Amino acid sequence: MIHVASELGAVEICDLTDEANLVVRPVSGLRATEGLSAAAQAERLADLVEREWAARYEDVKTETPRTEKIGDREARAVDGTARLGCTTLFFRNLVLAGEGFVWQASLAVADRAVSEKPMLAQTALQSIRLAPPEGQLPFLVSGDTLRSPHYGFEIRLPGPRWKVPEHLEGPVTALELARDDQAAVAILRILKPKPGQSLEEFVADQAQQAADSLGVTRPQPTAVTLGDRPALQIVYEGKKILSGRPARCTAVYTQVDVRILALVLVAASDADAAAGQDLERLRESLKFSKPAMSN
Repeated sequence: MIHVASELGAVEICDLTDEANLVVRPVSGLRATEGLSAAAQAERLADLVEREWAARYEDVKTETPRTEKIGDREARAVDGTARLGCTTLFFRNLVLAGEGFVWQASLAVADRAVSEKPMLAQTALQSIRLAPPEGQLPFLVSGDTLRSPHYGFEIRLPGPRWKVPEHLEGPVTALELARDDQAAVAILRILKPKPGQSLEEFVADQAQQAADSLGVTRPQPTAVTLGDRPALQIVYEGKKILSGRPARCTAVYTQVDVRILALVLVAASDADAAAGQDLERLRESLKFSKPAMSN
């Protein structure tokens, strides 16, 4: 039996006959520590994940951690036993990094060694391929500032009229912000370019897509900065850009590791001057920091 939570980026494979299951999930809220080497960083994060997992069980006993290859990535692996009520669980936990997240793969088998379940312990584990969750990413909120520890950026709400609405439809986003009258919105997206595609080529494609899908004059990319980083910007106006309303769109793109961050600012054509000022303050508030984990 397989359970998938695409909005969380998690999957569970269960063998009900032998009380065995494999869970793969991204771990939220972990941040890198300044001054540590890559190896020490990986060990620290893996230890935190392991402690969080072990807190759910009793009599947890572990073997010496080792490095194991999962697909094309290295993982820190540890085997052991734990007790849940009267049941002894044999487990194998792995921690690996990818797509800006720390991930845990946890395999547990009741009353028998993990090696006795080769379909889970070998075939299923080696089939793991990582991708970001499809839903909105977790953000740390401090007052009017929202931070993404995974991708290493923060942004500030420009005023009390701005909210974070629930994402119900449309393209997958990292974050959406909207003014209470819906006259202005801001969208942050984390996008993955085609293999070998430069930022310039990616933005040229985005400009062509805007022309093709929205019927606007193809915008010309211009060089700007975003959060003190080199960026490219396209600007266009259309009759049905903002929920069927005429609006002006400014889309700014910059490189973040192997991905591209897109900040899309949209104001209705009949919006008051304060809407444009809010969008500009929001853009200026974007700052980058070191992401929790990178590929």
